[in-house]
Amino acid sequence: AARRAAAAGVVLRTLRADLLVESPAIGSGFDLVINGLFLHHLDPGDVCRVMRTMAGACTREGGGGEVVVSDLRRDRLGLAAAVVASRMLSRSRIVHFDAPASVRGAYTMEELRTLAASAGLAGATVRAVWPRRMLLEWRCGGGATSPGDLNVATSERSAAHG
Repeated sequence: AARRAAAAGVVLRTLRADLLVESPAIGSGFDLVINGLFLHHLDPGDVCRVMRTMAGACTREGGGGEVVVSDLRRDRLGLAAAVVASRMLSRSRIVHFDAPASVRGAYTMEELRTLAASAGLAGATVRAVWPRRMLLEWRCGGGATSPGDLNVATSERSAAHG
């Protein structure tokens, strides 16, 4: 991503962080804070903690930062799709177990909205996206982001932490 950004003349600063361990060191000033396929591994208290940290990381003078979360969505069709697709695409018993277990551990769209509000992300939107996922978007401060310089933070949970 850094090479493509440089080729396009965009200054890109990235940070990968385990939000359950490193949250105080993240700081703020990011234009975009992204979290992908992570929240379904967490209990509600940790989800709120992660979202508060993400919101704090996008806070910058003049506003304009954004938090984006993409995760699995818990519903019956998603569970059925996980069972069928995992068996069609893999012979691994681990995948056969993990795919439906991940959907069962996921939140519903309403639960994610409630958790976002509890975490202080007032006005966050949650919408359904393909395939059986949901996308949360929250704008910090209401200002416009500058297309010339982009600071991006992504979150993850390292293998050492589960």
